[in-house]
Amino acid sequence: KSGDLKNQLQDALNTTNMGDDEKTKVIKDLKLQIADLKADNEDLKKKPKGDKPGVSDDKLKQLEDAERKIQKLKNDLNNEKDKSGDLKNQLQDALNTTNMGDDEKTKVIKDLKLQ
Repeated sequence: KSGDLKNQLQDALNTTNMGDDEKTKVIKDLKLQIADLKADNEDLKKKPKGDKPGVSDDKLKQLEDAERKIQKLKNDLNNEKDKSGDLKNQLQDALNTTNMGDDEKTKVIKDLKLQ
């Protein structure tokens, strides 16, 4: 289970070629895994000291790593959305300066807004 988590977290770092939907899915998956790790951690805290396995620190580290990676993915996703918005604005501005007819400009701008 922890090996799978590590592989998913490493894969999650390669966000440059991911689409928004894929990034969102990875974030959701990581949040579910964080919830599982937090639940495991709470269970460990409730056990008497002699019963605690040495895995607790490792799970906490995984939790912290996952939270950092989720934040990185969120930042990447927001940056991509900002870039997308900037590009749409630039295209709209460019359309306003071309020799297109008003009807054609209106259609292209409408299409861009629908994306």
